[in-house]
Parts: sequence; structure tokens; C-alpha cells
Amino acid sequence: MIGIGLFAKIVGGIVAAGAVGTAVVVGVSAGGSAGDAVVTRVVDGDTVDVRVGGRDERVRLLNIDTPESVDPDRPVQCLGPEATAFLEALLPAGTPVTLEYDDVRTDRYGRTLAGVFTADGTLVNTEIARAGLAAVVVFDDNVRFLPPVERARAQAQQAQAGLYSPGTACTVPALVAQLDETVAAHPVRTPPDGAPAAEFEAAAAAPDVVVAAAAALADLLTGQADQPPVAAIPEAERAVLVDAVQEIGRTARTQGTDLRSSADEIVRAEAARRAEQERLAEQERVAEQERVAERERARRTEQERAERERETAPAPERRADPAPSGDPYPGYTGPRCYEPGGRVWHPCPS
Repeated sequence: MIGIGLFAKIVGGIVAAGAVGTAVVVGVSAGGSAGDAVVTRVVDGDTVDVRVGGRDERVRLLNIDTPESVDPDRPVQCLGPEATAFLEALLPAGTPVTLEYDDVRTDRYGRTLAGVFTADGTLVNTEIARAGLAAVVVFDDNVRFLPPVERARAQAQQAQAGLYSPGTACTVPALVAQLDETVAAHPVRTPPDGAPAAEFEAAAAAPDVVVAAAAALADLLTGQADQPPVAAIPEAERAVLVDAVQEIGRTARTQGTDLRSSADEIVRAEAARRAEQERLAEQERVAEQERVAERERARRTEQERAERERETAPAPERRADPAPSGDPYPGYTGPRCYEPGGRVWHPCPS
């Protein structure tokens, strides 16, 4: 699993090595001349309107990029309103500021590119980064304020402030922690030997949840790499996180595949067992039919034998019907002469 523990380990290792930031500083420009101005309005977390030299200018703070909060073509991003509120608290309308410039003075939208300093010399650009409300960026090779901004960003990350807070649901650390929680809440349990296929299929649902969560986070980390909530994480750390998250997804996918393979194997084995049972049952049915046929043949043979015996047996001896019961000679008292068998009699001749 990967979570805040691994995230902190990655961050700690990179910070300790001194490899903070997302760009390589190859030189620091001396910059342009300073200009005194007065803030008239905060537009969003990294843009202010000022009045300088009798004219109004829109100033884009150099080397930071805060989450969107007012762009009509883009949704409000994680901590975008908070970044705007932070800048409003630093630079309320009427605040005198000093603008310092780099090599390129304006961007393609006509905004002035500058470092903004308050009267006490505080560089506002770094304060926003230190609050953890901005990613580090370089536009048009302007790197004059990059070193202090990078240092401020590293401090925010160490303090787990703003976009580095694991307690703010939309931040990358919080999303990584959520993946950790998802993994913990969906442990993979392999059913015991002999369990039905349905149990293996049900067990595969747990890694499926982890696969979906890991894929969503990996897509966010790779698909929004230029957006402040993700870009706030230095590129080297983000690459490690992406690898770790994708490995979680691959492991869970393999676990799910193995469980479904086991289920398929059980289904195949069960189908083979049923097929064998059906084969044996059919074999027994055929054998029983043969036994019934054999008994029928034996019955017919016995019947035919009995018929032959009846046809060849001698005719039975015919015997006289016995005399009717009662006295055939009522009133006769003389001697009686009986026929053979002793049942029929008649008066003896005198």
C-alpha cells in the first residue's frame, strides 16, 4: 500500500537531498526597475489589479500558479477560493505595493508579470507559496523569483500546509491517503479449498474496487500534471507516486484475475464432474434397459416353454360326475350296492 507514510518518505528524501522545485535554475535575472503601485482589486490567488503611474494594470505574480477560482471556462479547483481569500487578506484594496520585473514584462494576455512586494519588503509571491496555495511555474523564462518561491513551497510541503495537507479532501496527499484507506477497507481474501466458484467471484470484487481507485488517482496525477493541485507536487515526487499507485492497481488487477481464474477452474471442474455423472447415469440407464429387456426375453421364453408343455401333455382321464347329493331311493331300506369309489349306490338285486 501507499499512503501519507510513503508520501512523507518521498517528500522527506527529496527535501533532504535539496532537490526541491520543479525547474532547474540556470541563472537569476537582475530584473527590471521597480514601480510603486496601489492595489485596487484582487482578481484571484495569483492576479491583482493595481494603479501605477496614473494607469490601471493587471499584474500576474511571477513563478506561482494558484488553483482557479474565477475562470468562467474552468471549474473551481481545489483550494482556489482559499488562495484568493489569502491574497485578499495580504493585499486589501488600497495597499501600497512595489512591483519588480524580470526579463519579460508582459504575458500573451497583456498582463504585467512581476514580483509584488509589500511596504515592509515581503515578497507576496513567496507568501502564497509558503501557505501551500500555489504550484511553482516558469513563464517565458522569467526565473528571477524562482529560488525564494521554491524554498517557500518546500516549507509548505514540510508543514503539510494548503495543497500538501492530508486533511483537505481534494489535495494529492489526501487522495493518496484515501487510496490507502480503500486498500485497507478491501483486503483480498482467498476462499478455502473446496469453496464454490461464487465465493471466488465475490472475493474478486475487493481488488476491483482498488483497481478503480488506483486508476482514478493515476489518471489525476498524469492528466492534470499542469494544474496547481497536482503541479504543486514536484515532478520527481509525482513520478514516484504515479509508479506506486499504478503498481497498486497492477497488483490488485492480478489478484482479481487470479481469483476469477480460480472461479473459472472450479466451474470447469464442476462441469466436468456433472458431465461424468451424466455419462455414468446414461450408462446405468442403458444397462437397466438391457436388464429389463433380458427379463422380458426370459419371461417370453418361459411362456413359450409352458405352451409347448401344455400342447404335448396327455389328455386327463375323464371321470363320471358324482351323483347328486341326497337319497335317490327315498324309503329304500334294503341292501345297497356301491359303484367303484364308494359314493354312488343303488339297491342290490335280489
